[in-house]
Amino acid sequence: NRSRKSEIKTFIKQVEEAVNNKSKDTAIVKFREAQSKIMQGVSKGVIKLNTASRKISRLSYKIKNMENS
Repeated sequence: NRSRKSEIKTFIKQVEEAVNNKSKDTAIVKFREAQSKIMQGVSKGVIKLNTASRKISRLSYKIKNMENS
């Protein structure tokens, strides 16, 4: 469980790093990977569905705002 949580956090950090570097294509690719890993965490019972949805929502919001600026 600990390693799976760590893996999820790593994927989230990669998306945020891509957003900070303003590379839209990389951010979208990393977001898809992170979304998959987060939902795998839900199915394995590591994190709850609402928590996963909140994380995914916040990441997609950051990517959307990056497109506008």
